[in-house]
Amino acid sequence: MEIIGPKSIDDIVLDRMELHIGNLDDCLSGGGLKVAVTEDGQSVPCRITTVDTDGFLVPLLVKPDQSKATRPGVVYTMDGRVSANLRPGQYTCYATRGFEYSRATQTVEIKGGDTEELKMSITREVPMPGYVSCDTHIHVRTFSGHGDSTAEERIPTIAGEHIEFAVATDHNVHADYRPFQKKVEAEAHFTAVIGNEVTTSAGHFNIFPIDVGHKPADHKTMDWQVLMQRMRSTSGVQVVQLNHPRNVHSNFSPTSAEHFNYSTGRNLRGPQWSFDAFEVITSAALQDDLHRLFRDWFGVLNHGHRITGLGSSDTHDVSRYILGQGRTYVACDDTNPSRISVDQLCRNLRAGKALFGMGLLADVKVDGRYGVGDLATKLGKQIEIKALVYGPSWAGAESVALYLNGEKIRETKLEGTQGKCGLQAEARFVLPRPRHDAWLVVVVRGPMIDEPCWELPRPYQHKGIDLDTGIIGASNPVWLDCDADNKFTSAREYGEALFKRYGTDLKKLIHSLASHDTAIASQVADLLQQNDVQSLLKLEETLLGHAYLTSVKVFSHLGVRFQMPHSYIYFSCFISSNFSSPS
Repeated sequence: MEIIGPKSIDDIVLDRMELHIGNLDDCLSGGGLKVAVTEDGQSVPCRITTVDTDGFLVPLLVKPDQSKATRPGVVYTMDGRVSANLRPGQYTCYATRGFEYSRATQTVEIKGGDTEELKMSITREVPMPGYVSCDTHIHVRTFSGHGDSTAEERIPTIAGEHIEFAVATDHNVHADYRPFQKKVEAEAHFTAVIGNEVTTSAGHFNIFPIDVGHKPADHKTMDWQVLMQRMRSTSGVQVVQLNHPRNVHSNFSPTSAEHFNYSTGRNLRGPQWSFDAFEVITSAALQDDLHRLFRDWFGVLNHGHRITGLGSSDTHDVSRYILGQGRTYVACDDTNPSRISVDQLCRNLRAGKALFGMGLLADVKVDGRYGVGDLATKLGKQIEIKALVYGPSWAGAESVALYLNGEKIRETKLEGTQGKCGLQAEARFVLPRPRHDAWLVVVVRGPMIDEPCWELPRPYQHKGIDLDTGIIGASNPVWLDCDADNKFTSAREYGEALFKRYGTDLKKLIHSLASHDTAIASQVADLLQQNDVQSLLKLEETLLGHAYLTSVKVFSHLGVRFQMPHSYIYFSCFISSNFSSPS
């Protein structure tokens, strides 16, 4: 027997081990378990999870069946039924079907030679009418060459987690799960879409949908402009998605400090970003700080890019990483999951009409009539904002926060949401209308889930032992037309206009920033750095010359200089925290 650790991790913890002499069939022949799961009395695709009294997944012997996917302690089944052999003992069974459904739990004692039968029922707790549940980042070993899920096993996992729009994104191949879906008559449960994770040495990108028979794009380039042209020219493609931007592959991370400045959203490698979507939550590739990718995405929005935030799983496995944990809900007709309009869904995804999350969802309404993806016009002096928090009974929310141009401006603590389902909470805010255009996003947080039926994975490439973990959900932006010109002006555009007007006349430039927020100040600092380094180095002297910048000496004592990359951050801090019009 060998115990071999993963390549990137050298620590293995053995909690308990039992050795049995003989083959697996003999070892697991001591008892039987039959489980039937229904929704409103009808059989339903689901996941059945079985653990022992210590909470460990237990070995199961299940007859091979293409309508099922089996791993230790886990069976995905298309018809809600499973018969398994296992050792005598006491067990707990869970029946689940992803984010929108309840969790049923029963305990059972298996005695030698006996077969116990369980009947379990789950209900739809978080109906999302008018929204389609999507996982736009799915792999199988059959086509990607790694992971443990075959293409056949992928079908019951998609249906069992209630994903209605499933995109096959295997590495540099146009994978099509539809033949496998048809083989087990699973067409009614979801729309399968051909996609491709274009895997390069300068980032990974999902493209979809793809027409049958088209040649995959050449992925052997680090030039994003060339790569984008190749991906866009792939027949049928409507969406290009940047995947797990903080992951390091081939010694490259798209949003690492040497390539990207999160405070301004500028790509330091040169070309402007032209993706349609940004993977903010990747449940199989979590960061040790759940907000790190939010900060990156917020910077991209402030730079003027209309790039939709997404959640997806990036799973390659049946059970180790759960499909659909990270997911996106796109506004689209969902009355028939087998016939989702791909064109409508892609169009609304690009327009930002989407919510995304991992265990929770958040939505936002502005003045009662504007939602995600909308340009909110004809705003009064006060803006009324309603934040909506959605979740199943087994996932609770603890806080909901408003972000304006990437800065958290309001936060409400939530209590008593655990056990509630559907719309768990509403939070209402009234804000004075900003002096300039800004975008608004809602983020909701909740505690970690570690039950084996929906256990959240640990960070994929963490940088330390301090982990920011838990469940999370977010809206895409509502765009606020605060200057009433019937269009949205980004922080970058405001910064460029100010820089064009005042150039390196720092006193006038700083005076002009008194009525602008941190995001715009960061853009101005970035433009100074790009156009005139010496002016940026003089900025500290200029700031010190203003009597009304009271706490600037704190930064001076810390030895802070306005140099790349911190110049944007500290310049913003000075402007937002210390600057006010002189009396």
